[in-house]
Amino acid sequence: MKLEIGFEASDGDFRGGGDPGVPGELPWGGQKMCGITGVIRSEGRPVDPATIRAMGRSIAHRGPDDEGYLLADPASGNIQIFGGDDTPASVFAHAAPYCPEQPLEPERVRGQASVALAHRRLSIIDMSAGGHQPICNADQSLWMLYNGEVYNYASVRKELTDLGHHFASDSDSEVVLHAYEEWGADCLVRFNGMFAIAILDRNRNKLFCARDRFGIKPFYYAHNHEGFVFGSEIKALLQSGLVKPAPNLPILYTYLLRGTDDIFETCYEGIVPLAPGHHLTIDLDGRNLSIERYYELPYGKNKIKLSSDDYAEGFREQFRRSIRYRLIADVPIGTCLSGGLDSSAIACVVDKLMRDDGLKIAGTDMQSTFSARYKDPRHDEGQWIDEVVNATRSVPHTTFPTGAELLDELDDFLWHHEEPFGSTSIYAQWRVFKLVKSSTDVGVKVTLDGQGGDETLGGYHRYFTTYFANLLSKGKFARLKKELAGCQALHGYATRALASQVASVMTPVALKNALRSLANKPEYPNWISDEFGKAMVGHPDVMRRRDAYYDWASGNVFEGDLHSSISYGIPRLLRHGDRNSMAHSIESRVPFLDHNLVEFCMAMPDEQKIHNGVTKRVLRDATKGLMPDAVRLRHSKLGFSTPQDSWFREDLAPLVEDVVMSDSFAERGFVDTDRARSLFKQHKAHEIDINNEIWKWTNLELWMRRFID
Repeated sequence: MKLEIGFEASDGDFRGGGDPGVPGELPWGGQKMCGITGVIRSEGRPVDPATIRAMGRSIAHRGPDDEGYLLADPASGNIQIFGGDDTPASVFAHAAPYCPEQPLEPERVRGQASVALAHRRLSIIDMSAGGHQPICNADQSLWMLYNGEVYNYASVRKELTDLGHHFASDSDSEVVLHAYEEWGADCLVRFNGMFAIAILDRNRNKLFCARDRFGIKPFYYAHNHEGFVFGSEIKALLQSGLVKPAPNLPILYTYLLRGTDDIFETCYEGIVPLAPGHHLTIDLDGRNLSIERYYELPYGKNKIKLSSDDYAEGFREQFRRSIRYRLIADVPIGTCLSGGLDSSAIACVVDKLMRDDGLKIAGTDMQSTFSARYKDPRHDEGQWIDEVVNATRSVPHTTFPTGAELLDELDDFLWHHEEPFGSTSIYAQWRVFKLVKSSTDVGVKVTLDGQGGDETLGGYHRYFTTYFANLLSKGKFARLKKELAGCQALHGYATRALASQVASVMTPVALKNALRSLANKPEYPNWISDEFGKAMVGHPDVMRRRDAYYDWASGNVFEGDLHSSISYGIPRLLRHGDRNSMAHSIESRVPFLDHNLVEFCMAMPDEQKIHNGVTKRVLRDATKGLMPDAVRLRHSKLGFSTPQDSWFREDLAPLVEDVVMSDSFAERGFVDTDRARSLFKQHKAHEIDINNEIWKWTNLELWMRRFID
């Protein structure tokens, strides 16, 4: 049954009406995960060729298969292109106008250039020399750096061909370039994929940059009187000389307070990420910069009314299509399997596509799965991983992260992540991608990951609070009574505790702040130093962030919670996934974040997400008979966790002690040193558990030493 519900049931990419991923149906080529970076010096000041080379090499792990450089002088129109040490000989011999003839060496550069671009390539599809970047259009008025994939590029290509465009290859890179040539910034809304793009537009004398809808691929930039610099990672910007590493104090305060970062800023003063769903334009003199939003997740509209069976079928169709799109590559693809609902659903759909639909994955006849497990039963999901592996007859690969291994890898781990983060749970994912890289028997370079399922389908248990609050605000008391009973029966949550949380959610933000002031309740924990805490509490940037949180007392608070998680929470998690995967030169794809699937989920009624205490209802219904019931019907949730409470008492205890006892830790002024030392001592003695606080202290101090000092 095909559902006509206002969402794309087909992107028109199929030859003969088939699905994507079937051999011979799509002219795929040119897709790749990469690293991009570039700089514009203001007032025509020259870029040192050694600088752009250092910027490119700092992100070589993102693209070990090739490197390319462009140096441009907007005043004279002179363009020079070069390769590097990692550029294959076939690229230097290739006839394409964007393929260089020699590596970049300062003595080979003729004249000066105030604009420079660098590209690192990880070949996933189209391993040929023709996939080299930067790529140009026919008259060389446009030069593009492209990191990502546009899955529906064949339909966009057809539209462009009908408009008179001619293509020299089957790559999506060329389609993206022609789409910009035809529609300018409006091309972005036609793309289904993940990408970060930078296009040197010589006719308009501008650099155009863009990031995908949900921020799957990264893009950072800095803009000051010396010019403009951008890159896939912050370390590339720090090589430019335009920005000096300095701490962003309001962001560090927020990190200590909540353990989270900010999608609009970084922990570095003056360096910011381009927000998801936005594009940026800057003049080639490095001065005028403008940013516009091109995509916003639908909120409070486009609701559809179907039966539960039709919702399940509609979800199944969108989900299956999203996975088929993301199974296209010229290298083997694997699945990251945690044992939770989301990754298990992906693994089971992949198995069905391979066994029942004849889908072929390059280099293998069997699906490979990659999982993190623990000896500590509080964090181990081995029983559910085994259920899925047995049901799909996949080839399992398993890693058992330990505190000792984290200690050994910590410097490399923190260098790749570049900013402090909330817990060592991210290390579990790091170990999974390291496992993928080391599993040379299967040669996997691409993985599918379940990121985004919790946020779009109400999978976190914290969503119960806003779901119940919304039922109460709408006067749906009978439904609320049923939901409370179901939640208590399945999860053991006390009704009184839930009621207290609901009341808190429904209290307007302004009233909460007023009550906090009246009660003279401190706004920061007692282990934050008074000097730092008092300075930050009244800081305008901190106040702005605090007041920006969604006021749950208006609108559909549950839908607002999901919307906030997708718009603000997911980009944070995607940053960690990007760093973990690209550190090991692995491409990670996220089927749950196909924008058609996300919009379909947002258009469903709330009870398709949570019903009688059951989370992710529509996903469970859609995978009936496909996923083992032991997994499909499980109600426990662990997530990507680590036993860091015990790690800080054992393997990591000497490191933490060295940090909290150090002079540099005391001199920062962020943390009350005496209080921190006392609390850590109590944690080691099993008197309290403050493992999250310990990690934040340690991570922040090590980050300051590595990047700021």
